[in-house]
Amino acid sequence: MDTERRRAARLATLIAVPVAVLVGFISYAVLDSRTSAQPPVTSQTLSTGSTSDVPMAAPSLSPGRATMCLAFIAALPTTLNNLAERRVTAGPEQNIAYGDPAITAACGVAPAVVASGAIAYNVGKVCWYEETGPDASVWTTLDREVPVKVTVPNSYASPGQWVTLFANALVASVPSVPTKFQCG
Repeated sequence: MDTERRRAARLATLIAVPVAVLVGFISYAVLDSRTSAQPPVTSQTLSTGSTSDVPMAAPSLSPGRATMCLAFIAALPTTLNNLAERRVTAGPEQNIAYGDPAITAACGVAPAVVASGAIAYNVGKVCWYEETGPDASVWTTLDREVPVKVTVPNSYASPGQWVTLFANALVASVPSVPTKFQCG
């Protein structure tokens, strides 16, 4: 029995170490390319909106989920419909923000708690659940292996159109899973 445990531990190590190294290299490459591509902050830049870091949480993710989130963030553009990307306070490999007020996307969030009788929307080949609040519309994926939440402040018209801009990156990087929801 002891031999089997050692063999299992070695196998787990042989798998986990290369995955962790790969995630580290990808994280470094993505973060390095994003920071070097950002324009310098000037008084003219500051006049177009806030350039302060956008507060976001970054929950711990398994190596597989972290890799999918990193691929999702890497697939997104540095501008979203003329809104410049902004730095986030935590998890730039799983979070992104654009504009002022910030439209944010967080990868690796808790699954949405869907209200009874709620409607799910098919936006850009992704199944979304929308929750509207006094300050923002929050859209969470229902059919992705790793849930993603996009928050669109109410100052932006047509939040579903903003959410569409994240769909291609999601479809390309986060596999779909079966869902019990009818996405119309």
